[in-house]
Amino acid sequence: MSTDTAQPKDIFHLIPKPIWENCKESKTPYKPSTYEQDGFIHATEDPKMLLSVGNHFYKSVTEPFLLLRIDVTKLLDAPVKYEPAAPVGDTEAHSNKNDILFPHIYGLLNISCVVKEYVVLRSDEGTFLDIQGLDV
Repeated sequence: MSTDTAQPKDIFHLIPKPIWENCKESKTPYKPSTYEQDGFIHATEDPKMLLSVGNHFYKSVTEPFLLLRIDVTKLLDAPVKYEPAAPVGDTEAHSNKNDILFPHIYGLLNISCVVKEYVVLRSDEGTFLDIQGLDV
């Protein structure tokens, strides 16, 4: 008899550093500016996709970015549903492959669910180049 003991995998979310720093300082949960329009917080389980995601959605955003590693077992009142890629605000989805499902967080991101922060390296033109310390 086999017992499934698989633990949920961590998921990842790109965020402008000033926004995350403000959430931590004010001790308030995070909600992206596109939350009302999108209905959830976008995330990915595969960190190898994050540079292309950053370049697709956020290249024109001038602030520095962080990558948040989220322990889904520590999310408070925010269920995660795996769904096809979706637009972020008015920007079309990064991938139109319906066979790839992405974790969407239906609720606010409490600070305590973030178990690690990574610095995102970008070029002067805003291109996402690397994520420091992320083993993929």
